[in-house]
Amino acid sequence: MKRFLILALALLMATAAHAAMDFEDVGDGLAAESFWNGSDGSGGFTSNGMHFNNGYVQEWNYWGGFAYSNRTDTQTPGWENQYSAIPGMGAAGSATYAVCYSDMPIPTVTLPTEQVLPGVYITNTTYAYWTMKNGNGFAKKFGGEDGTDPDWFSLTICGWSEGSDISKTVTIYLADFRSNDPVQDYIVKDWTWVDLSSLGAVKSLWFILRSSDMGDFGMNTPAYFAMDDSGMGMDMAASTNVTGMMGMRSLSTAGLPAPPVLMPYGLVSFTLEVSQPGATATVKFRMSQPMMGMMGWYKYDDTDGWYDFSDHAVFHQDGTVTLTLKDGGFGDADGQADGFIVDPGGPGIAGSTITMDTGGGGSGCFVGALAPSRSTAGGWISRTWARMFP
Repeated sequence: MKRFLILALALLMATAAHAAMDFEDVGDGLAAESFWNGSDGSGGFTSNGMHFNNGYVQEWNYWGGFAYSNRTDTQTPGWENQYSAIPGMGAAGSATYAVCYSDMPIPTVTLPTEQVLPGVYITNTTYAYWTMKNGNGFAKKFGGEDGTDPDWFSLTICGWSEGSDISKTVTIYLADFRSNDPVQDYIVKDWTWVDLSSLGAVKSLWFILRSSDMGDFGMNTPAYFAMDDSGMGMDMAASTNVTGMMGMRSLSTAGLPAPPVLMPYGLVSFTLEVSQPGATATVKFRMSQPMMGMMGWYKYDDTDGWYDFSDHAVFHQDGTVTLTLKDGGFGDADGQADGFIVDPGGPGIAGSTITMDTGGGGSGCFVGALAPSRSTAGGWISRTWARMFP
């Protein structure tokens, strides 16, 4: 007979369930270095239950709203490269991300149900970045020739609940040169986490771009941004003895024994490159929502099976968790002091033991929350996110 802690499961679903924004489901159909821009006349696309609007005018080959892309060009300036994100990949090293051109229609994301979104990753497109960096024949170089012009480029995200005509807003600056200290001037070049929890429960999101560089026909700065994953990510800047991360993804649990606890993120795998063989590293992860109290960290390997790794995990109130791992030692699944730590594991609700009868087979509790990531040395997580969580 199967025994489940119904209350724990109900609380888990109430606090952890939300729409995921990772675009890998739609990106699976893209050829390499390509994009979808609405030329099929469909009026938008749906990813993981969330609808992203799009308007396309066939006569002019003109689009607005949302597209999605897997382009990696970080160097080519100009409109011809409008579908590339400046980091050269999606958040967490994923292949596919959304590109927004803020024209008619108003860029809108509609959720399948009214819910609280923890946040999203935002960055500049390559086109917008290099335009602000160097200027062109239409838009100015941010800061001006001497770097003192107080230029800025902002994105405001408006959250709408059902039946309400009033929205709450969150604003991020994609570039800001208003400081009296030039060292503080910046143009966002990495994937930056934007907390949307303050919007409360929403059914839809609007996206509005503004710039200090205005002309007779409106904003001169290219009205583009890129957007990606609302799941789980790593903060490189807040980690120690870590020089990079590769291949962050969900693992299939087919054929594995049932986990000892409820695991809202399932089994997450990643490989860390450390500063030297045998080094002890600390890594900091952002989860979709704070999960304190009964939370622990659980790992799996072929030798020990499932085991509790919570003594090496610290959960924080801001929705982050810090892990301590040793190359070739605790937390390293390959057991080799070779400069790389292989770590399959994830957060689980401690004490919520699930007992399966012997005929039950595998577990249905694992829900992948991360898109497959490219296992390449370039797939490092945004350092910009550290500014959001000091």
